[in-house]
Order: sequence, then structure tokens, then C-alpha cells
Amino acid sequence: MKKIAYITPMIAPYRVSFFEKLVNQTKDELEWMFFSGIKNKDDGRPAYKGEVGIPNSTYVLSERKIGPWTLAYSEDLLKKIIEFNPDIITMYGNAGAIVNWKIANWAKKNGKKIILWVCSWDSGRSKSLFKDIKRMLTKFYYSKADFFICYSSHAELFLTNLGFPRKMINIAYNGLDIDDVVSNKESIISNGAKLREENQIQKNEKLFLYVGGLIKEKKIIELIRAFKKLNFKYNNTKLWIIGDGPLRNQVKESIKDCENIKYWGRITDGVDDYFAACDWFVLPGCGGLALNQAMLLGKPCICDRADGTEMDLIFDGISGYRFDSEDVNNLEFTMKKALNTQANMYEQMSDISFKLIIRRSNVDNMVNVYLDSVRKFI
Repeated sequence: MKKIAYITPMIAPYRVSFFEKLVNQTKDELEWMFFSGIKNKDDGRPAYKGEVGIPNSTYVLSERKIGPWTLAYSEDLLKKIIEFNPDIITMYGNAGAIVNWKIANWAKKNGKKIILWVCSWDSGRSKSLFKDIKRMLTKFYYSKADFFICYSSHAELFLTNLGFPRKMINIAYNGLDIDDVVSNKESIISNGAKLREENQIQKNEKLFLYVGGLIKEKKIIELIRAFKKLNFKYNNTKLWIIGDGPLRNQVKESIKDCENIKYWGRITDGVDDYFAACDWFVLPGCGGLALNQAMLLGKPCICDRADGTEMDLIFDGISGYRFDSEDVNNLEFTMKKALNTQANMYEQMSDISFKLIIRRSNVDNMVNVYLDSVRKFI
């Protein structure tokens, strides 16, 4: 039986079902061990706190800032990998994870296969010289891989532009587990309607929603500023903010003078009800999976460049609207365009959004693509 080591910086709540389905579908042919980092900082991205139905070994992941780069390392992960002695290793495609370089070198020396998950998102903070250096190091790190799995077509393009052949790449469109939402959709929609009623949101009022970490990269403060400008002209608009993180106090302070903005804090259980309650979901900065969550409930989205996955989800005027954050007025203008969207066009956007998630961007599809990739080396 082949042994697979799957390395992840942490077990995120939205990845639990993906991991469990991988194990359950291959329990008679593959031996798994998941190596998950222990979350030790508040960056608005919480780790899963419950029990998981997978073989799991934790490791301590430390980070150190050097210039514009954040380097991650671990004292114990390589030792644990060697002890498990896998045939195939899956790692995330972050060239700044020093321990992954060491694991890749060990794998190559011992005839192990490496599959890299690639997102291709870049915060854009690095200057051109640093970007060139980062690109060079990334290409060298990626050259150690035997195969790639991408979260998006944008990531595939990133790899082919680096010179890697298409035959080495599969796309597992980033997604969530849709089972619970699909089976409980009617009650979720009903709960969303109750939320609107309890918060006195009228039929003629439009509710924008943000769900995500309260961190700089998410551009939540920019969203608040844009909404305030919009709300000054259109008082029939509301904004709900759900999430937590280092900017929570700044968010609370910045919304004090606007009664049409409500901050709910972090909500995990029942958050689908809030997606069901809104008319439009807004993602002003980085991220991605919240788009899937909104679209699964038929909500068109407004977004800028997120993590690359938005290029396979948000088609301007078809499943939502795109904007360019380089223009400070663009988000406000795009939200205004959403307000003026005709009812029949909104219904088409809603239907297309739902079908994109059901047919392609979901956990079941990710599992199938991942296992297809793994079986190339069994």
C-alpha cells in the first residue's frame, strides 16, 4: 500500500471535508498521514478546532520576516516526514517555506514523488527587484516537483509562464463542500429572510455583505469608505461585516458614524444564513472561498483581484461585477452599478453563479482531480 504525506500550514475549517473524503475514498489503497502546522498568530484565518477523521500529526511552524519576505521554518517536520517514509509527498507551493525545500531535497535523494499545490497569489508588496528574485527562487523550488495541482486557471498560466509543461498540471478548482448547503438550502434561505426581517431591512433596500478576515490584505477599510460614499447618495443600502482579526478595533471605530453598517464579529456556525440574507457579496481584496459560499446560494459577487480563483468564478456582468482597486472610486461605482442591475439580469447572474459552483468549483471535484493526480504515481 502506497504511503502519502500531505503537508499543510494548518487545518482550515473549509478543508476538513476535503481531507476526510480523500481518506474515506482510498482507505483500501492508500496509507495517509496529514502534517498540519499549529496556528500561533491571529491573522484573521482561524484553524479548525474540532476533531478530524484523518491520521494527523502536528508540527510547529515558525515565521521570520526578512526584508519584504516572510520565511517559514520548522524544527520537527522533516524528522517526522522521514520517520513516516512516504512514497508521495504533497506540499503547498510556497517557496518561502524553508522546511519544504529540505523535504523536497530529501525526497529527490530517496526517489519519492512530489506534488505541489499552487495558488499563485502575490500580495504585490515586493518591489520589482525582489519580485525577480522571488520568481527565480520559486521556479527553482517548483523544479523539484513531479506534478502540480492548481487552484485556478490563473495558477496554471503562472506555471506555464515559468516554463512548466501543461502535461504536468491538473486544475482542481478551489471550492467548498456543498453537501450540507444543498440539502438544507430551503431552511437556509428561510433563515436569511428572517435575518432581514429581524434587522428591519425592507424589500426595496439592498444589502451588501463582507465575510472574511479583518486584515490589511482584505481591504476591509477601503470597502467601508466606498460604502459610506455610496450610502450618502443611496440611503436604501446596508452593509454587514462578518469576521475578526487585527483590524477589528479599526473597523468598529470607522463605522460608528454610519448607522447602515453593522459589524457582527466572527460567525462560523450558521454563517450561510447571512449569505442567504444579502443581495450582493463584496470581496474588496485577497481571498476566494467566500465567493464560492455566496455563489452557492445564488448571490452575485463584486470583487477585484483576489487569489486568482475569481477569474474562474466572477465574469463581469455575467456572475457579478469586477472592479479595479487602483482607482479609489471604482468600488463605489461598481456597487452603484449593482444597485441599478435590472431584476431579470440579477436572476440570470444568480443562476449562473449557482451552476458554476455545483458543476465545477466544489470539494467533490477537488477530490477527484487530486486522486487522479496521485494515481499517476501508483
